[in-house]
Amino acid sequence: MPHYYPSTTKVAPINYDAEQIRKFFLDCDTDGNKVLSREEIKHAFDRLGAHFPTYRAWRALQHADFNNDGCISMEELNDLVGYALAFRISNLFPFYLLQEKWFYSSGKKLASNEKKVPDSLKVDYDEIMSLFKRCDVNNDGKLSWEEVKAGFRRLQSRFPAYRTQRAFQMADKKGDGYINEAELDKLVTYALECYQGDVKLRLLI
Repeated sequence: MPHYYPSTTKVAPINYDAEQIRKFFLDCDTDGNKVLSREEIKHAFDRLGAHFPTYRAWRALQHADFNNDGCISMEELNDLVGYALAFRISNLFPFYLLQEKWFYSSGKKLASNEKKVPDSLKVDYDEIMSLFKRCDVNNDGKLSWEEVKAGFRRLQSRFPAYRTQRAFQMADKKGDGYINEAELDKLVTYALECYQGDVKLRLLI
């Protein structure tokens, strides 16, 4: 008789609606206190098929945790669902990294990334931040198109011009053709999502 083994691979993306996603999160409130911790959010993203649930939980908290208490209350749940819905929709398309600019907008000012970046991502985040700062060859405190492209080349990007274009769409909030210090986190976060878990190896090549 043939043997059957449970699959350990991620399932194909499913186009959940907002109410289904809301139920995913509520089901992960394991202690029933009407507050979602980082671990509970991470578990929900894992169930939703995220390849990097730790990263998704971190980004979701940046998007929806308005009082910066490190968890999501029922008053903040709609914003969490909005982020997760954007993630699920965007995973149905090849260039899913566009989601954070075009699928939702909360108007929330992010807190310091020194406090928000989880330990498992902080080393890669800091490596990329340091890399792009070194690309500011004229030391004017902002990154030009060519300087950003040089950073992606250093990260061994196969398509540095494409990555640079997407990075400016994500990070250049002023639309002035430069990434300033206030916008640098968006650039680093985009690069981190592109190369998470692979940064040190790329920089060694």
